[in-house]
Amino acid sequence: MKRTVSGLLAIALYVASGGISAASPYSDAVLGDNPILYYQFDELNGTTAVDSSPTGADGIYIGGVQLQQASGKAGLGSAVSFDGASGWVDVPALGSFPQVTIETWLNLEGEPAGGCCTSIYSTDTFATGNIHFNIKSGRDIEHAVAGGGPNNINTPGGTIQSNIWYHVVATYDSAAGGETHIYIDGVETTNLPHGGAPLTALVDAQIAGWNGARYFDGRMDDFAIYDSVLDVDQVQAHFEAASNVIPEPSSIVLAALGLLGLIAHGRRRRYRTQ
Repeated sequence: MKRTVSGLLAIALYVASGGISAASPYSDAVLGDNPILYYQFDELNGTTAVDSSPTGADGIYIGGVQLQQASGKAGLGSAVSFDGASGWVDVPALGSFPQVTIETWLNLEGEPAGGCCTSIYSTDTFATGNIHFNIKSGRDIEHAVAGGGPNNINTPGGTIQSNIWYHVVATYDSAAGGETHIYIDGVETTNLPHGGAPLTALVDAQIAGWNGARYFDGRMDDFAIYDSVLDVDQVQAHFEAASNVIPEPSSIVLAALGLLGLIAHGRRRRYRTQ
């Protein structure tokens, strides 16, 4: 009995110290579709945006970025907040691919940036195959591929309103004539081909800004890139998984401690009746 109690106490303390982290149905769904980049934005501190994909392409938080901010769904963990003036994430080069899907959750809290647009994800350059994924001043989502002639595919105006969380996904397939699908909250809003269909070139890039401008004012969470085209069933599965949660480590600790209490209570009762 002493060994059982000691073992349970050790497990509870191990969990409490962070030795076990709760799995997430959402992160399981994302990782199950083999991303080449996945920033969960759950860091407690520091300047590293940890890549949970096998690629290991960690990013760097720069400027006005705040960690551990409230996210839009219970199953997403924490979010990061960008100040709209200097905050962004430096993303390393990933390579060249015939198919690419970009996925994130976002909440634009201010107005779209003036001029061209507000950057969600933008390669440092805009040469053939580079991708810029933006919110335009008309609050439409733009998916632009250099050399895609015309370069951009857009959702209807007014798609993104301030202070509302959205799940945003854009797919691109050069093998299908540059076919592009854009989904908002699991629903396809746009399905159009680019005029050209170059292979993508995901060079060094930026999330929430572009070359000292186009800063995003608001929060983002769970940013992922895939070297494949997610279909509508996968997109919807991801959207739905964000609402699913499992007990956090603190709940597991409480359950373990409660079990310890029951065991101790049972032992005291047995001693009293002997």
